[in-house]
Amino acid sequence: MTTSVGQIYGQTLEIVKGRFGPLLGLLATFFAINIALIIVFAMVIGVSAFAGMGAGMQASPETIGAGAILGVILFYILYILVYCAQSASMTAMASPLQRLTFSEALSAGMRSALPMLGLIVILMIAYLVVALVVGLVVGILSMAGSVVVFIAMLAVSIGAVYLVCRLSTVNAVIAVEGVGNPLTALSRGWNMTRGNVLTIFLSLLSFGVIAVVLLLLLVAPFFSVFTAASAMSVDPSAAPPEMPGIGSLLFLGIGALVVGIVLSISGSALMSTIHAELSDASPRAAEDVFA
Repeated sequence: MTTSVGQIYGQTLEIVKGRFGPLLGLLATFFAINIALIIVFAMVIGVSAFAGMGAGMQASPETIGAGAILGVILFYILYILVYCAQSASMTAMASPLQRLTFSEALSAGMRSALPMLGLIVILMIAYLVVALVVGLVVGILSMAGSVVVFIAMLAVSIGAVYLVCRLSTVNAVIAVEGVGNPLTALSRGWNMTRGNVLTIFLSLLSFGVIAVVLLLLLVAPFFSVFTAASAMSVDPSAAPPEMPGIGSLLFLGIGALVVGIVLSISGSALMSTIHAELSDASPRAAEDVFA
């Protein structure tokens, strides 16, 4: 089944308008969870440090260091799991294929956290292997000249974009369809996006352009400061930049928060819509089958 960028963005806009409140609630919930996780981690580190100081010479530096490293590793694993749960919850809530309650979307995210972590591990291993091979190939090609290296790097960049497009629905396959096996999710997502790479690429590119424009508008009041600072780096005798006032800083802080929320919610809706448009469960898919 094929779809269009217009269809994707039309459905995305409907999702954002109709489910903005629940998606914002999920975003706030996971933000609070992350803050609580950071606080707990800081308390554990603090208690461990005091216990180590109290133990004096009874504990070796190697033991204390190993415990600290283990604690940091555990914290990052939990942090990634929370991020996976957040991404899955937002995707499940934003999917046009279903209408979940807040608690159902939260549960879907929690169930999807471990499969998504497994997916991340698989993709990281694949990335390391591919990066090693690409590095060796580019190293060999570097002897043929800079033009050949440029062509090789361009090909690698195009290949990376292609893979991103082909795997763009894997998150939703896990979160919405409930596929718990990361390898099965990869296969399902790969097959789903066949024949729609250009549409997906244009959809993601458009979203990226919109994000850049919003960020540029956000920092536009500070362009004069950046320009003056750049001039001073070239000519020390140039006039120093005028420091922004409290109002400008508040505008930047609040604006960054608003833009971050809008982009996060819109991004989740976009990825869910791409999955829904390409899914066999999509109403449009049924129309194609029975046309």
